[in-house]
Formats: sequence, C-alpha cells, structure tokens
Amino acid sequence: MKIPQILQTPITPAFFLFAGGILLAGCGKTSNNNNPKPGGNQTAVSSITSISPTHAPGAAKDTITGTGFDANNSSVFINGQKATLMSATGTQLIVTVPSLAGTGKVTVTSGSNTLTGPVFTYDTPAL
Repeated sequence: MKIPQILQTPITPAFFLFAGGILLAGCGKTSNNNNPKPGGNQTAVSSITSISPTHAPGAAKDTITGTGFDANNSSVFINGQKATLMSATGTQLIVTVPSLAGTGKVTVTSGSNTLTGPVFTYDTPAL
C-alpha cells in the first residue's frame, strides 16, 4: 500500500503555532454588552434621580426617588449621617432626616451599589 504524499510531509512546530492561533482567535469576545439585544438579560442601572424635599429640619420625612434600589437591603445617609428608613421599593426610599445631619450629599447604599445623589440642605430650627 502506498502512503499518500500529503501524509508523508512532516508536521513542524510552525504548524502547531498556526493551528493554535486559529483556535484561540475563535475564543474571543463575540458580544457587545454595551449594546445588548432587546429582550436579553440586562442589568438594571441604579441611580438617584431626585430627593424631595431638598431641604428640611431633623425628623422630617424625605423621599429619595431613583431606579434599581434593593427594597430589602438599602441604607440612606445624609451628609454621612444614617437616616431612618421608613419604607423602601425598587424606585423609592422614604426616610426620616437625622437630627443635626447638616447639609451634604444624599448617599444610598443599595445591595452592593453605593449611589451619590444631590445635596440635601439641613434647616436649623429658629431659636
């Protein structure tokens, strides 16, 4: 039996490098998650869109509106002072402004996300 000429050609290391390169090129990223297809799994973007009111004294109620809040695991801070969470949904958090909170940014820790919102102005009661 005669062996075909193609099978008699020795395989060189260059062949393995070429073949390996083709295999690795096929393992590259094939999707662009920055432009997901409609109906695909998409991660919700969390954000604070507004606070209301934007100023109040301690013990007042404040509503933080936004998207992607974790209703079961959220904390709100006003100027670094933890506010008492009264109620929570995925789009709204209602808190009690801490006494002597001072003026500063509203921060929401929701699940593993930390979001920074607008400045809340603390109104000092008149003496």
